[in-house]
Amino acid sequence: MVINKKGMINGKSLKKAKLKEKNDFTAVFVHLNGTLNMTSAGLHSFLDKSGYKVYSVFFRELNFLGGDPPTKEEIVALVKLLKELNPDVIGMSVQSMSFWDCADITKELKKHFSCPIMWGGIQPMIDPVRCLDHANIIIRGEAEDALLELFDLMRKGKSYLRVKNLWVKDKKGKIYKNGYRPLIENLDSLPFPDYSDKNKFYLIKSIVYRENPIPHYKYGYNLTTSRGCPMRCTFCFEHVLNREFNFKYLRRRSVDNVIEELRQAINLYPKIETINFWDNIFTMDKEWVKDFSIKYRQYINRPFFCYGHSSLIKDHEMIQALASAGLRYIFLGMQTGSEKIRREIYKRSETNEDLLRAARIIREYAPNAELRFDTIISEFETPETLKEGIQFLLQMPKPFKTNRNNMAYYLDFDITEMALERGFITKDDIASVNRDVRTQVATKETAEQKPFVNYYYIIGRRFVPNALIKFCLDRGIETKYPDKFSKVYSLVEYSETKTQQLKRLGYLVKNGEFGYILNRLFNR
Repeated sequence: MVINKKGMINGKSLKKAKLKEKNDFTAVFVHLNGTLNMTSAGLHSFLDKSGYKVYSVFFRELNFLGGDPPTKEEIVALVKLLKELNPDVIGMSVQSMSFWDCADITKELKKHFSCPIMWGGIQPMIDPVRCLDHANIIIRGEAEDALLELFDLMRKGKSYLRVKNLWVKDKKGKIYKNGYRPLIENLDSLPFPDYSDKNKFYLIKSIVYRENPIPHYKYGYNLTTSRGCPMRCTFCFEHVLNREFNFKYLRRRSVDNVIEELRQAINLYPKIETINFWDNIFTMDKEWVKDFSIKYRQYINRPFFCYGHSSLIKDHEMIQALASAGLRYIFLGMQTGSEKIRREIYKRSETNEDLLRAARIIREYAPNAELRFDTIISEFETPETLKEGIQFLLQMPKPFKTNRNNMAYYLDFDITEMALERGFITKDDIASVNRDVRTQVATKETAEQKPFVNYYYIIGRRFVPNALIKFCLDRGIETKYPDKFSKVYSLVEYSETKTQQLKRLGYLVKNGEFGYILNRLFNR
């Protein structure tokens, strides 16, 4: 299906197409990022409440380790389902790690459907032209108002080549690169995400379910209170948005709006045990946090997770407020213990002093909260800076854990340009260029290839003496005995995984999810 300059589809005028009412215009969105994807739930709700017939298809379970490419059987099952839904337009959210999966699926869909296929998500923002080698339309920036205009034009049979936030390729290969429309200033005006099973399909292991077969959504709720981030980290997608929108992308919902979403969620799923706030930085405004903490404790009163930023935790007030509201987990970005790399390469603002101060405040005023530091193993590290990082972490108050990641390189990211210029990587190391780059999470292979990463698995734990870590570090045990030292990963990962599985099994049993348990046991 190709659109030409005059708005013709496959040689037929759009103006001659039959006018469709909103509730007769069918949009189907295919999501490859798990069944609890917040963006998909929000967009589904927005379009549904705008009067359109919208379906969401969740393709597979989310796998943080990447997993294998889609099988032929899975794609056949998807095609069969879409034929039953008879879409007027098909949408896909495309991340860099799933770029080739989306490309392969789109190629197959085009054999069976003449309707436009559009892509949104991170990849069209950083790689628009190549995305249009596969999709007919790409969405750049916020999707809500752009989709309303697009669908209105489609159902009326009019040309949509000039819709802002869309890039469209016509029959001759010309790309219409439309600019951005104004950002949605009032996020409270958007409807709450729709996590119900209404008009949802779950395609898992080639089987289509009408109800979410994974029960975890009943016991945990995911949301964000903001869009954007005030920081400019070179390895994060947010710095692309800040660059594109001149640092105006950051907006936040009111406390009352957030609390009302949670109240409605708990009415729908009374067994929700934990709330996960996935804002880039939840702690960016002390007064907002203090207001939130009072109302959250009064109306919600459940344990919650959030991301903080050490440079914004200057005293105990904010952490004390969050702890009183039920703070259970808090993550801080550190990335590296080398202040020089953090500042000059990653463009992060926090100092080691900031990190140490924030950790001490959290340990004192939120003693029951689990503290984690995000860390990245990158080519910019040297043996000296890696050692410096572990020595710094040895100063942190216990207990804490680290999230271990490899540096992932994406097209049009500042960190990628720096790594290419220094010869640390080639273009084939970039996600969406190399088909095999499917995760940034540190794995067993990472621990074997870079034995130093094993320190991050044991540091901060109560049962591992700092003196033991210092002993190993001073004697270069990871260099002298890399094979043996890499076993640390297996021991810790096995222990943590089994502990998490037992906890999950416990609440599934407690809540009578025996069907799901048996299905997992017999269909591994």
